Amino acid sequence: MRRSTRIVLSVCAFVIAAAVPSTFAQTPPRAGSVVAWGANSSGQAGPGTTGEGATVPQPQRVNLDNMVAVAGGGEQSYALDAHGTVWGWGANDHGQIGMRTAGAEPMQIATGMTAIAAGAFHALALKDDGTVWAWGGNAAGEIGETVPGDYPVPRQVADIDHVVAIAAGQGFSLALRDDGSVWGWGENGNGQIGLGNLGGPRPQMIQGLDAVVALAAGQLHAIALKSDRSVWGWGDNTFGQLGQPISDPLEPGKIVDGAVAIASGAQHSLAIDVDGQVWGWGFNPDGRLGAGPIVIAPSVILEKMGIVSIAAGSEHSLGLTADGAIVKWGDGNGVPTPVEIDAPALAIAAGSRHSLAIVSATRVTPTIDWTKPAAITYGTALSAAQLNATATVNGETVPGTFSYSPAVGTILNSGGNQAISVTFTPDDPSRFDGAAAATAVDVNRAPLTVTAADKVRRLGEANPELTVVYSPFAANESPAVFSSPLTVTTPATATSRVGTYAITPAGASAANYDIAFVAGTLNVTYDVCVLYDQNVTRRSGSTIPIKLKLCDATRHNVSSWSVALTAQSVTRISDLADGPLDDAGSANPDANFRYDGGLGGYIFNLKTTGLVTGTYALEFSVAGDPLRHRVQFKVR
Repeated sequence: MRRSTRIVLSVCAFVIAAAVPSTFAQTPPRAGSVVAWGANSSGQAGPGTTGEGATVPQPQRVNLDNMVAVAGGGEQSYALDAHGTVWGWGANDHGQIGMRTAGAEPMQIATGMTAIAAGAFHALALKDDGTVWAWGGNAAGEIGETVPGDYPVPRQVADIDHVVAIAAGQGFSLALRDDGSVWGWGENGNGQIGLGNLGGPRPQMIQGLDAVVALAAGQLHAIALKSDRSVWGWGDNTFGQLGQPISDPLEPGKIVDGAVAIASGAQHSLAIDVDGQVWGWGFNPDGRLGAGPIVIAPSVILEKMGIVSIAAGSEHSLGLTADGAIVKWGDGNGVPTPVEIDAPALAIAAGSRHSLAIVSATRVTPTIDWTKPAAITYGTALSAAQLNATATVNGETVPGTFSYSPAVGTILNSGGNQAISVTFTPDDPSRFDGAAAATAVDVNRAPLTVTAADKVRRLGEANPELTVVYSPFAANESPAVFSSPLTVTTPATATSRVGTYAITPAGASAANYDIAFVAGTLNVTYDVCVLYDQNVTRRSGSTIPIKLKLCDATRHNVSSWSVALTAQSVTRISDLADGPLDDAGSANPDANFRYDGGLGGYIFNLKTTGLVTGTYALEFSVAGDPLRHRVQFKVR
C-alpha cells in the first residue's frame, strides 16, 4: 500500500468505529433513512418474517429517519439519530436493546450520544462529554460491571474518559482516547484487550499502541489504524485474521501500511488503501475475502471500484462507493455483487449475518398531531390553546410553520364541531413534505343575563320607562345582534293601586347566546303631603304634632281611616344617630298615626324629650305601600 492524503471514514463491521480524531478529519455525517437486509431470526433486519432461518433478501426500510450512524451486532441492530438518540431492535435475550422485549420495531435506548458500537450480546455508546456507556450481556465485564449478568439500562463505564472512538467484539470492549491510546475491558482469553492485561470490567491500556486514529473489533481479535496509515492487530489469529502465519494470541503488531480505512469481521479483516483498493486477510471459506479458504497475507481482493467505506460481518463483507452504491461479497460468493437499494447510501454496517445502511432520505411526510381541543365559549378568540398542532417524525419534532384556518384571533360562531384546519410547511423541504390536518372545536353559546331594572313611581303616575341591564355581551356586541326584539312589560297601569308589580323582560334571542331573563319590580307608592312646617324649630321636650295626608301624583288627597300609618323610627339626619320614638299619649296607640276626619289626614303627636339640637326624620310605613316614607322636624 502507498501513503496518501486521501481521507476515508472507517466503518467497521460487526461493530462501528465511531469517532475519528482530527488526524483523519471527516465531514459530519449526513442524516438519512435506515434500510436493512439479511438474516432476520430476531427481527434484526426489521419488519417481516422472523424466526430461525428467516431472511430479508433485499434492503427494506426500517421505521427510522434522520439517522447518522448504524451498527450491527449478533442478532440485534442499532441506529443513532441526528439528535443523539440511540435506537435498537432485534434480539434482546441479554438486554442488548434495552428495557423491552425482542422485536423488529426500533425503540429508544439512550440519548445524548455521538457514536455507537455493537458487540455480539452488548453495545457501547459514546457520549458528547467523552464518557463511554454500555448495556447488555456482562458475562466477562464487557459493559464495565463487576457482577456478571444482563444490564438492559445504559450505565457509564468507570475509569475511562476523553474517549473519541469505540469498538466492541464478542465479550470485550475497546475505547480510543484523544491521546491516541487504546483501552480495553472484558474477556481476554485470546489477548483481545492486550496480552499483559487481566480481563475484567476495568479499562486497561493496551501496551504497544500509540497514535491510533480508528478501531475495529472482530469476534476475538481487533485491529487499529494509526496516524501514519499503518494497520495493527492483536488477539486471536487462529485463521490469520492478524495477517500472521501463527495461531497463538498475539500482542499488537503491524499488518500493513498505507491504509485509510479498516473493518473487522468475526474472523477476517479489511482495509482500504489510498488508491481505493480493498485488501483482506483471514478466514475465507465462503468468499468473504474473494477466493481461497484462508488469506494469511493481506491481499488485494477488490481492484479500484471507488470503494470509500467497508464493513464486515461473520460470513460477508460490504463496500460503499463514493456515489452511494453498495456491493456485497461472501455468503458463498466471492464476487462483488451490487446491492439494490432505492436511494444512494450514506453509510454501511454489518452484523453477524445481516447488513444495515443509511440511505439518502426521501422526503418524509411528518405526522401532524392535533387532538380536538377543549370546548370554548362564544367570544373566545382562537389561540394557541386550540391551535396547537405539532409535526413529528419518529417522535422528533420537525421545525416548520403552521398556517391555521380560521386564523389565530378568529371568533367562531357557536356550534358543535366547528371545523379548524392547519397546513404545515417544513423549514427543510429537502427532507420533509408539507402536511395538513383538520380537527374540530365545540363553541358553546355565551351566557347573557338580561335583568330588568327596578323602578318606582307615585300613585296615579304613568309608568316610567322600563329598562334592562345586560351582563355581559361577548366580543363588544350589543342588542343589535338579537334576532327577535326584547320586550319589557309590567301589569301596572296609571290607575293601578299602591303595591309591587313585576317587570318582565322576554322575547330576545340570539344564535350565539343562552339568554336568561331576570324580572325586576315596579313599586307604586303614595306621595306624602305634609300639613305642618318642617322648618320650624321646636324646643327639646315639647310635643310636635306631625300632620300629613296621603296624596297621589297630582297631590289629590287619598287619605282614609282604613289605611293605617305606623311610625317606625326617628333618626337625626346630621349624623344618622337614632333618637327615641316617643308616643305622646293615647292619641297615638302603638306608634300608629291617628286619622282625623276633620283634617282629612293623619296626626302623630311626637314627643321630643331627650332629643338634642338637630334636624330629624320620622320614618313611617303605610299599609299596602311597598316603600317607607319620611318627614322632617327640627329640635333646639
